[in-house]
Amino acid sequence: MNFQRVYSLIEGSRFDVCSKNCVFDPISYVYKTKGQEKMRLLKILMANECKSDCKYCPNAWRKGFSLSPNELARLFFAMLEKNLVDGIFISSSINADVEKVMENIIEAGKIIREQFKGYIHLKIMPGCSRDDIKRALEIANRVSINAETTSQSIMDDLSSAKNLSLDILRRERWVAKEVRRFKKIGFRKSFTTQIIVGVGESDVEIIKSLEKHYRLNASRVYFSAFTPIRGTPFENRKGEDVKRVANLYRVDALIRKYGFKAKDFVDLIDRNLPRVDPKILLAEKYDNPDLIHIPGIGFKAARLLKNGYTLLDLKKMGFSIKRAIPYLTNQRRLTDFK
Repeated sequence: MNFQRVYSLIEGSRFDVCSKNCVFDPISYVYKTKGQEKMRLLKILMANECKSDCKYCPNAWRKGFSLSPNELARLFFAMLEKNLVDGIFISSSINADVEKVMENIIEAGKIIREQFKGYIHLKIMPGCSRDDIKRALEIANRVSINAETTSQSIMDDLSSAKNLSLDILRRERWVAKEVRRFKKIGFRKSFTTQIIVGVGESDVEIIKSLEKHYRLNASRVYFSAFTPIRGTPFENRKGEDVKRVANLYRVDALIRKYGFKAKDFVDLIDRNLPRVDPKILLAEKYDNPDLIHIPGIGFKAARLLKNGYTLLDLKKMGFSIKRAIPYLTNQRRLTDFK
């Protein structure tokens, strides 16, 4: 098997985010699971030559490579046998009609699943059929379909081939319904989506869309900072600041884990978040914020404080308390914690 072809397809998959902290290392992608164990994925495109015309993506603007389902399965099992990977994430460019692309993704997953009981993640293509989504979920532990952006007007600037509402968001709703159906009969299934940050959208638009995706029970919404790539129509556009992406991930965690609403953030900003921790903005909005709303205080620290422990007790336990002190005026000052 041609190594240049394989490496090109692996490297091309880096634009699909499957974890907030996912590192290319150098033939697999490594990230930590919820249990903090490392998962090494063969994260690969089945094809990287695309019929679409997304202006930020190199696949539409170069001659690419492809693998058949059998070739991909052989590659995965060879890497698995050498203990190089623990699972697989299969995606693809749209190098043929959508039905054919999905057929290849599903067939590759099916061949692998016949001998492999571990983690399989399959990409759902925009415009695919509901039956394809069902078949993919029969094989995969997780599927994903990328929203890419927040509105059709921005999508029109990115690509002439995609309709956000019909091709993507409708499919996301189908995915959500199929995931719920599988869960009801005892299967552990999930789905994610992804938004490109830095192609014309505001933080307000992204935050509002977060709530919509989580209302469908998406497991995660990932962010991909726009990076200009030579040879694409957007090669001269400015890349997005990673600090903006980091702040959006903080907002995501507050909505997903802490029960905040999009409105809590939208009411505080006109367009984009300032470059400070969003939890500080929220804490300063309230006269007497709940413990869980205080910067630097997570679920465990809040529980300890409610049970009568002091900030000094938390400091002795190893918690960082500096950010919480201005909002807990009944506690002793940091200068006393020596």
